[in-house]
Amino acid sequence: MIRCTEIAKFSGSFGFLLYAVMSNSALAEGLVMKRSWGNAPQKQATPDETGAVSGITNEIADFREIEGEWAGSVPGFGVGQSTAVLSATDIGIQLVLRAPAKHCEIIVTPEPGVSGGFAAFLFGMSRKECEIGDFFARRSGDKLLVQIEGWKQPAELTRMNGPASEDWIRSAPPATVRGIALGDAVDSLKNRGDDGGHVGVFHSLRRVYPQRIGMMGISDPYLDADVAVLDYPMNVAGVEERISIDNTGIFSIQGRVVALLREHAPPENIAPRLEAVEEALLAQLGEPTVKQRGQWAWYFNTAGEPLLKNRRTPCGNMFGTSSETKRPIGFPYLEINTSPVEILRGLKPRIERGNVLATVEAANGCGYSIVYTMTQTGNGLLDKLNVLAFAHEPVRGSIWNDRAFAIRAKVEHEINPNESSASVTPKL
Repeated sequence: MIRCTEIAKFSGSFGFLLYAVMSNSALAEGLVMKRSWGNAPQKQATPDETGAVSGITNEIADFREIEGEWAGSVPGFGVGQSTAVLSATDIGIQLVLRAPAKHCEIIVTPEPGVSGGFAAFLFGMSRKECEIGDFFARRSGDKLLVQIEGWKQPAELTRMNGPASEDWIRSAPPATVRGIALGDAVDSLKNRGDDGGHVGVFHSLRRVYPQRIGMMGISDPYLDADVAVLDYPMNVAGVEERISIDNTGIFSIQGRVVALLREHAPPENIAPRLEAVEEALLAQLGEPTVKQRGQWAWYFNTAGEPLLKNRRTPCGNMFGTSSETKRPIGFPYLEINTSPVEILRGLKPRIERGNVLATVEAANGCGYSIVYTMTQTGNGLLDKLNVLAFAHEPVRGSIWNDRAFAIRAKVEHEINPNESSASVTPKL
């Protein structure tokens, strides 16, 4: 089939929820934290029921230091596997704990508590069975140790998403897709054409693919990015539309390339052998992190260094819904869907619209993903090539931007009545 990208018409105008299982690190000594503001008294080290001593002081001065969503497990919470999701905004924190037959929802305010931490209170369901006291936290990179007074030991959470750092641009691996690398400035692509390729006009991805309401509710929004298509035009008799058999969607956020999505289906007379494609990939990227029949994948950490080989993908998530962990991307194309018999009869080629779609999923510890999917013909030629390459950090930032407003509104809604009710004297 010949793929034809409709460059001039973008009609309609176009997850990381990672729960980190609590490690068995030696945290029984307690969580030591400092606090640079507020007049709350500091809790002195005292023996607990088992005789262990835990000294706790605050280390987080401003919630913006940990802004974003974090997930993991709370040791000893309920029976069986527990999950914890912490959502931090500038005005407060929402902490949701779940386990079989146990559910706790906690709001943390920036006000000093009675034991040297931040004041916290319960809301929502299951108030009676939930421990509550001051909140303490300590951050180390993408890890966050948190503890509510009364817990036997702290929980280790992993960063799901949050405001994106620009460090990912400098650390992006040098690998390219059709000469374009992650982190490239969009302005540098406008004059491209040395190899016969043409980059179209960038459009809002969410105008090309608006959010829709289906039987299961509102669909997940597309990545909040702009999209353009790099194509290689060719002439086809009887077809007026722009024809390309090699199309690459370029997705950008704030003027930088954050994802690339390529589809190439060459005719047999110009198709390379699949072995030659694999050799070229090894020369550019080295041995893949994950190598399966028909699919090779390279994964890099946040510093742009290759991750160790693993039989399973090291950039997947254990928990989380699609809206919390993933964002779809894609671009439309036109396809000439005419059979050889129709061509011999001299019939006019039939043009049909289609879409090249994929999903980007940000994962803890991963900075960049490059995945090649390849099929071959019966005589060993390349039949079809699909490529997905993306940077995780801007995806995390986009997801947080989608979710932050609603989370902040909920935290504010819970904090305001709680603060006002604290000053009300009951009349008996």
